[in-house]
Amino acid sequence: KNPKNYIVIVATAAVFILIVLSAKIQCASDYYGDNEPQRDVIGTVTMTIRCDTIAGRKNSEYVPADGIILDLTGFDISEGYSVYDVLCDAAKKYGIHMENEGSSGSVHGMVYISGINHIYEFDYGELSGWMYRVNGGTPSVGCGSYILSDGDNIEWLYTCELGEDLK
Repeated sequence: KNPKNYIVIVATAAVFILIVLSAKIQCASDYYGDNEPQRDVIGTVTMTIRCDTIAGRKNSEYVPADGIILDLTGFDISEGYSVYDVLCDAAKKYGIHMENEGSSGSVHGMVYISGINHIYEFDYGELSGWMYRVNGGTPSVGCGSYILSDGDNIEWLYTCELGEDLK
């Protein structure tokens, strides 16, 4: 019944209300964007994301039983589109978690994908991590530097043995 207690309660409530009102609360579509169609589309590519090498090995909510994170899916590409750009499009459109280091806009286009769908490098051994293939081959450049052409097929694959288990 002390007036000071009421003042403290009112002041605390006011601070809480200010914090709530100043916080930017977004739904998934606001955060990821509205997935506008590509402008100046020069073609389409297909991409899949798989982790077959670890399916059934460890009880994880992020490893699908069949190893397929993203089934073969088509994406429109624009001039200069890289493998990294398509992976970003897929992450945005389908809400797939992705974590990377570097950027395709840097001088060397060095992008390293350390995690997809909460599955990270080294989670399944010191030689494990994500790698990509285009049209069945393993490019010698980072995914931010590999520029795509109409009809290319991209595979993101989780390896446990630096790719030796994917042959």
